[in-house]
Amino acid sequence: MSGKNFRKKRRLLFLVCVFCGKKPRFPLVINGKAVCQECFSELYRQSIKRISSIKERRYASSV
Repeated sequence: MSGKNFRKKRRLLFLVCVFCGKKPRFPLVINGKAVCQECFSELYRQSIKRISSIKERRYASSV
């Protein structure tokens, strides 16, 4: 194993989810912050709801 890859893997081992504090096996890094899959799916669901509600409000105000 080369030094560069080894360091990269070592760094990934210590990533902790910024929401739940768990150490995910496969962390997703968003804006330099680690997020585990469960928290990411919850965030994704909330963001979709928020976007759809903004669209509905925009539509309601234009009519």
